[in-house]
Amino acid sequence: MAINSVPCFEFWILLHFEYTDKPFENCASLEKQIKTKWATYSKKKTKDVYAELRDKTAIAIKNSKNILNNSMSENPITKIHLVVDDLIEQSKR
Repeated sequence: MAINSVPCFEFWILLHFEYTDKPFENCASLEKQIKTKWATYSKKKTKDVYAELRDKTAIAIKNSKNILNNSMSENPITKIHLVVDDLIEQSKR
């Protein structure tokens, strides 16, 4: 199974802050949207994304599942929550 994220991985980051099914033209437009919620974010310069987003993971999982289940489009969409859910379950064992 492919764990894709369209238009790019940054869509997963955005889902930590908001639910949106608005299509994005490219990763640059998505990064611009992230900066409205996380002003200091930079794809190239932000080092510890996980530390910044850890407390919002449940929100991102919920948003990702809702988009996957309700979207009529492949842009935007992400399945990264499938991996994250699995990692959370494995950590409980």
